[in-house]
Amino acid sequence: PKCSEKDPCPKDYCHHEGKCKANGTEFFCDCPRGYHGKRCELDVNECDLSPCAFGKCVNTDMSGEMRGCRRRYVFQMGSYRCECDAGFIGSDCQVYRSGFECTPAGPNACRNGGFCLVEKNNNTCVCPPMYQGLYCEKDVDECAVSNLCQNGGTCINTDGGFLCLCTAAFEGDTCSINKDDCLHNKCEAGATCVDLTGSYRCECPPGRTGSFCQYNDPCVNMPCLNGRCIGDPATGNYTCACDHGYTGLYCDQDIDECAEWGEAICYNGATCVNVAGGYTCECPAGVTGASCDTLMEMCDPNPCLNNGICVDRLNHFECSCAEGPKTTALITSIQGFYHTNFRFYRTNMCRKMSIR
Repeated sequence: PKCSEKDPCPKDYCHHEGKCKANGTEFFCDCPRGYHGKRCELDVNECDLSPCAFGKCVNTDMSGEMRGCRRRYVFQMGSYRCECDAGFIGSDCQVYRSGFECTPAGPNACRNGGFCLVEKNNNTCVCPPMYQGLYCEKDVDECAVSNLCQNGGTCINTDGGFLCLCTAAFEGDTCSINKDDCLHNKCEAGATCVDLTGSYRCECPPGRTGSFCQYNDPCVNMPCLNGRCIGDPATGNYTCACDHGYTGLYCDQDIDECAEWGEAICYNGATCVNVAGGYTCECPAGVTGASCDTLMEMCDPNPCLNNGICVDRLNHFECSCAEGPKTTALITSIQGFYHTNFRFYRTNMCRKMSIR
């Protein structure tokens, strides 16, 4: 069975029978005449041009014909309707049906399609929407009345109408249609063409690169082991931009930072240890940080007892103890000391001594 291409646009994305076009993750709508907006959701107000000769103009969003006791309404989809005054008919209420026959002649005859209205023995020219004046001799400047040209189009007034000069990306009577630039694309090697506004983009298949996918991609096999491949499609060559810690033509060699820099990267007597793609510092006691550049605070909190003063050293501390009680009595033993040589237990910093 033949597979049909899936419509990339969401269902019912464009209103009023507009045609949806996808541009990557964005969507655009080609609107029918009488509508505009990103999703064709806005109705063009044709009443700005005063199209109803003898009647009231009502902007519409539907089409049809209605008849009343005194009025007849004619309107089109996304257009307008004219509520004609009594005695007038036609899509723009331009035809008078009073029973009188008007045949003016000479220099005062109605021009440019205007017709003569005879009412109470007076002759009046009823002009079509694009003309005005006593004899319909003056052209209406539609470009001055309303901005009819969309998407940056330039409005040019003409005799009995107007023209829109569209930018390169759009077409249509009012420049509402985005041109399909993929109709004449130069994508090669089965690449997918993505229509943009005024241009297009080629999405290349694997192994191809370039604006039109015209080159073989020299980086397709990912030759750089620990780095980014920078290819030159025109020559087929490439270079490797290595990640930090690696070197070599293919970024396959680990840099031994410890051998090259040693003490310059690990401080305070720390040991440098090389690892894949970098290094680590093994800090001595009393030092911390990635580069062992931060001294640990040995005296906070104070480890010395009985109001002893803590003295911070590089990797240890010392306690300066306050004087204890004095006596002239015979001392037989002191808690914390050996009896033979009065050796001090270093673990009992400034502990009180009980004399027995």
